[in-house]
Amino acid sequence: MQIYCHWHFQNSVRLISQVITTYSLLFHICKNFEFLEEIILFDCNYLTNIGIASAICERPNLKSFSISFCKIRENQRMYVSSKMISSLRNLKGLTCLDLSSARISDHLLSSLAEQGLPLKRLSLKNSMDYSYAGIFCLLSKCQFLQHLDLQYSFYLNDQDIVGLSLVLGNLVSINLSPCTNITELTLVSLVRNCPFLSEIRSGIGKFCDKNCNCLMDFVVYPQVKSLHLAGNPRLKNESIKMLPSLFPNLQGLDLRMRYCHCYCISEGIVEVLRCCKITHLNLRSWSTLNLLSMNFQVSKLEVLNLAKTKIDDDTLYVISKSFCGLLQLDLERCDHITEKGVRHVVKTAHD
Repeated sequence: MQIYCHWHFQNSVRLISQVITTYSLLFHICKNFEFLEEIILFDCNYLTNIGIASAICERPNLKSFSISFCKIRENQRMYVSSKMISSLRNLKGLTCLDLSSARISDHLLSSLAEQGLPLKRLSLKNSMDYSYAGIFCLLSKCQFLQHLDLQYSFYLNDQDIVGLSLVLGNLVSINLSPCTNITELTLVSLVRNCPFLSEIRSGIGKFCDKNCNCLMDFVVYPQVKSLHLAGNPRLKNESIKMLPSLFPNLQGLDLRMRYCHCYCISEGIVEVLRCCKITHLNLRSWSTLNLLSMNFQVSKLEVLNLAKTKIDDDTLYVISKSFCGLLQLDLERCDHITEKGVRHVVKTAHD
């Protein structure tokens, strides 16, 4: 059993537990730690709804509650009961709620929405049994929400995201990966309707097709600083070239692939490096990457992931010459480079 308690200023207490297997222990902690404000529970498959609900009722001043379950079969996941929702409704100051990998119904999400909790962070990552109607009802009441994680919500489509974006005016970050039913329309609706949105994680199934220019209308979205489009085999040079003009303040770009992908996006990447303020770039598994045409300095790039690409020593020489501010370079399983090329990059970085 691992239990961590952190004391902060103003006597606040934070409980982080990897394994709490008994209701009595959790109840004892909640009842006796007067200044407990945050509970984070990992892999809690042995706790019951009633046990959890009774415990958090003892600490109505909780500001953050997070519970996640280890990877188990769908029919074995904990179903969030009305008893637990009732307990959560009583946490008037709750700003962070994480019910990852749980089963929760639309009715219970609606019930939670009725309380109008001041949520700033919500995660339903890998959760199931709810639909767009339920999540829309909840989010429409969360006027202060800044961070939303709906990872693995495969039911979501473009129309759903358009609707959600209209009630998420204060959103700062969103995770929709890997929702394959959404297209470039999702990206457009998010950046148009969420003026403070700076970080987007999305497994867009289609990106920047022949109609994308019209959809984007060449509007600039300076608020976006981090864009994660990992695992998107439909990416093309044309779409990547648009990123600098759309997101001029982009600092982090993640285009990594889960498996090696042969389509060449080198022209798009060179254009991004030329125009953007990129500090972190992930190109893992884009096997045919070619950066030899670069003839300019990229002083702000600090982290570059080229693992599982077919770059060679010539590319390493270009990197050592052009990326003068590079602090971290991942070359895992780059089979076409030699020790000489790696040494040259390292030596240049230390000079």
